Amino acid sequence: MLKGTAYAPDWARAWLLINSAMGVRRGFYRHLAAHLMAHGIGVLTYDYRGIGDSVAADAANVRLEDWGRKDFPAAIHWLRASHAPQRVVVLGHSVGGQLVGITPAITKIDGLVGVASQAGHWRHWSGLERAKVFTLWYAAIPLMTAFGSTFPASYLGLGQDLPAGVARQWAQWGRDRDDIRSPAVGPQPQFYDDIRCRLRTYLIEQDDLAPERAVRAWHDWFPNAERELVNLGSHTPGGRRIGHFGFFDPDIGAGEWPALADFVRG
Repeated sequence: MLKGTAYAPDWARAWLLINSAMGVRRGFYRHLAAHLMAHGIGVLTYDYRGIGDSVAADAANVRLEDWGRKDFPAAIHWLRASHAPQRVVVLGHSVGGQLVGITPAITKIDGLVGVASQAGHWRHWSGLERAKVFTLWYAAIPLMTAFGSTFPASYLGLGQDLPAGVARQWAQWGRDRDDIRSPAVGPQPQFYDDIRCRLRTYLIEQDDLAPERAVRAWHDWFPNAERELVNLGSHTPGGRRIGHFGFFDPDIGAGEWPALADFVRG
């Protein structure tokens, strides 16, 4: 059973549904969610199966595509059934943005936001970071999941430990030049081309987990959306480094939250 948290004002016309980054529990997004709720916007956060409080009885058999094909549309369905919002906007953080296009439910939303969402092929990185991603896809994940039911992502600083099947499919996609969009290894059918709502992509410079080339490649997965790319730079006006997670830190990313709220309201 999936576990989620609804940040519900007394009445909200617009809701934001957050798809988490890889191995990140829903509580990480609580500061942004509470801020938006205080400004009249509902927010739903949830844990993918096998992550956080969403314990999976068959964790060994969970695959990454399950998060996009089953968990994400289940969250949308619950939100519409429980709160009947007039607007639903989806925010994908990192891999949470990659997963949105493998369910037809995405064609019924009113807006899409990507925060450091990226295409995962290793060639989108450069230098030492390219070598690290290459090693992750071709060696670390295959070897470390060969005989166990989990991948020790926390040991590598990549969030919570992952079900082995999730990690293996993550690596499989990352080895293909077209990533999840690959006709050979990506789940079918796909609906990225069918998304026609507004899309705002936040690019963060000097983000080792989502370099500019990878973010722009993800942005191009949605050719028929009304696309907008916002470059936040590498540091806040006060000199704080943003990085892959800073957008959701009230001490770092809060300056951009009013603009996000306006986007969600439409």
